[in-house]
Amino acid sequence: VDLKTTDQTGAVYTVIPKARQRAALAFLSENIITTPEWLQPRDIISRIGPSTTLGARQSAIVTSLLSTARLARLSEAEKFDPANAYPLTEYLSDLKNIVWAKAPLDGNRRVLQRVYLQRLEGLVSPPAPSAAAAAPAGPPSRPTPFVTAPNLQQSDLPALARMQLRDIQREARAMATTATSATLKAHWADIADRVTKILDPK
Repeated sequence: VDLKTTDQTGAVYTVIPKARQRAALAFLSENIITTPEWLQPRDIISRIGPSTTLGARQSAIVTSLLSTARLARLSEAEKFDPANAYPLTEYLSDLKNIVWAKAPLDGNRRVLQRVYLQRLEGLVSPPAPSAAAAAPAGPPSRPTPFVTAPNLQQSDLPALARMQLRDIQREARAMATTATSATLKAHWADIADRVTKILDPK
């Protein structure tokens, strides 16, 4: 968004080209989603003790990548400029392949997969707005240009989330039978059970 005054010409809203967006996602995959071990060197951890800070930062990135606002912007960009847009279905597929890569499946990656499921659950069954959110205190804030809250139930997001959940469940059940350690067997069985609960909470 490049805000302009009335005497300025040119576009205000421009879609970032798909290739650049995919490159950004690949950067996050390589440098954040894949645990950056250099940020937790053993010689230092052995002196100060383990920390959950890195895992929390990784989880925040995955949460942001699956935020409703971001997904809605991708969907709107696809309508506005299909030649440059990063199609929402491709983005979700790429992100799923990154987070659910079979290796390395370390402890941090297992946490990220659970965070991913939580975000999909939020798309399928969004929480009811709190009283504070429904009636904010103080004067209304200035809205961000071109960023509006999507009508989640009328969008494609719940359907796309359900499709991914079914894919993840099918893959998790298969992995649970072939996993080579008790921890991984338990992880994949748990993932399959979590998806079942999300898709059929009753």
